Amino acid sequence: MSNDKTGMMLQLRSLVRSNGELEPSLASVAVPEPAPDEVLVRIPASLINPNKDQGHD
Repeated sequence: MSNDKTGMMLQLRSLVRSNGELEPSLASVAVPEPAPDEVLVRIPASLINPNKDQGHD
């Protein structure tokens, strides 16, 4: 989710604690400015499944 008027967007951050517990959070960050040979891609939504990333089913 972004707010083009302020140049800010929300970024998902994840912390995995030593006991294996996942602690997701959202952080407000500046929208990056692409270089002349780069493009900026907006992904409106994405599926999050932390068990898949850790090799669990």
